[in-house]
Amino acid sequence: MTQQGPRKSDTEIAALHWWRIMSDDQLAADHFDGFAQWMDQDPAHKEAFDQISSRHHKSNKNTQATQTKARASRQTTSRFGWAKVCFGGGAAVAAVALVFLTIATFMPSSPAWQDMTLPDGSVAQFAPGSTFEVAYSDNQRTVHLSNGSVIIDAAKDRVHPLRVVTDLGIVSVVGTRFAVSVMETSMETSVQEGVVRVDADISGAKYVLKPGDRLWTGNADGQIRREALPPQHALELREGWQTFWHASVSDVLDALSRHSGQQFIVLPTDHTNALVSGRFQLTAADQTLSALKMVSGLHVRRVTDVVSVIY
Repeated sequence: MTQQGPRKSDTEIAALHWWRIMSDDQLAADHFDGFAQWMDQDPAHKEAFDQISSRHHKSNKNTQATQTKARASRQTTSRFGWAKVCFGGGAAVAAVALVFLTIATFMPSSPAWQDMTLPDGSVAQFAPGSTFEVAYSDNQRTVHLSNGSVIIDAAKDRVHPLRVVTDLGIVSVVGTRFAVSVMETSMETSVQEGVVRVDADISGAKYVLKPGDRLWTGNADGQIRREALPPQHALELREGWQTFWHASVSDVLDALSRHSGQQFIVLPTDHTNALVSGRFQLTAADQTLSALKMVSGLHVRRVTDVVSVIY
């Protein structure tokens, strides 16, 4: 006699049904409101959905580990993180490209996070040097993020989703914990808890992210990237780590300046098509600059303790 596993409960069956829907970007966008209502009905719904997401995340991680080994020869690894450089225009060999036609200067503000409790009880943590506005009323919950990063622990309100509005897209949530970073050429969204919808302004596409999902949109080369990571690492920005994908070097230096308190004077170069991907520790300027130098030929000349010339 064949022994069968334990019978799934109605909640587990429903959670699996919703997980399959939310794993398809088009279906997820069409059924987002219904999913949010189901999640609000019973705390057990969220618990079951998170368990299924966790199981599938571990399975995907094992598959990705095998794929990563095949790509290892194309990545440069250091104890500061990994980084690689992609070049357009058919260039076979190139140094780092800085996308400036004139000399650019990054001058940091105070390298301190700003924690804020919003009117609905949501908690927002704004990264050093971030530019933002908060607009709350009876009909809306909106954070306008012009530059920088924010981590939000959003209070539940299915009728009035909390939105983070940027020039590159809109992130909408009902009640969750997530992070958004916006730069000149790209936007990154990562989720630790709950579900987030991203409307990408440039492409017009809609994406639904679950715990452990990270999405880059509006990159300099127009590409979209989505990856899975352990949910506990989704908000690592608070520890100073940020992952860039096909970002301009100017975006990396801007973030590095804001988090480390260092000032960078960037001289123009001829290699304006270079894009940088990597995970960098933004509070440690010397380490991150060393990683950039190693993979891209970046030259750094220290002028004072806080000012460097990049060329």
